[in-house]
This record gives sequence, C-alpha cells and structure tokens, in this order.
Amino acid sequence: ESQRATWTAIEGGWNGPMPLRMLSLSTQQRQDLSAAKQRFNHALAEAETDQARSDAVSGWNGDVENTLTAEQNTVVAAYAQNCATASAHVAAAFQTVLPED
Repeated sequence: ESQRATWTAIEGGWNGPMPLRMLSLSTQQRQDLSAAKQRFNHALAEAETDQARSDAVSGWNGDVENTLTAEQNTVVAAYAQNCATASAHVAAAFQTVLPED
C-alpha cells in the first residue's frame, strides 16, 4: 500500500527531481523548492570553478533541508542511502559476472 501511495505521489506530485518528487509537499513547499531550483540552476550556470559549483550544490542542499519537514528529510536520506547500497550491489554483481582478468 505504501508503494502505491508513493507511486501516486510520483505520478501526480510536484514535477521536481527524485526523491523530492515522491514526497507529498504543501503548496508553499513546492513554491519554495521551485524558487530554490531556479537559484541553483542560475548559480550552476554562472559557476566557473569547482568551488563555485560546490557552493551551488551546498546552497541547493541547504534550501531543500530547510524547506522539508524532519520526516521528509528522513525519507530523502533513506532514498540516498538506498541508492548507494543498490549501486554497490550492482557493482558487486558486475564484478562476479564479468571479473577483470
């Protein structure tokens, strides 16, 4: 049932990046995240150094964290952890199936 609810939120929710897309966001949160995404895109487009790009990412991450509730931030962190774990499993599977000579 939770997977169906998540899929419904993804299909009909805010058209932002994953995992934010799967959250049930208030109108204010959607507006705040849209504004933050515009600031991030602008900062990233103007960034000429690695430090400027890193600052843009840090700003985006801070805006997201400050906009979401504690529960929503927990969901985002769990999503990131799940992606990292899944990536490690895929890499291990490739290593098993296609070992380097």
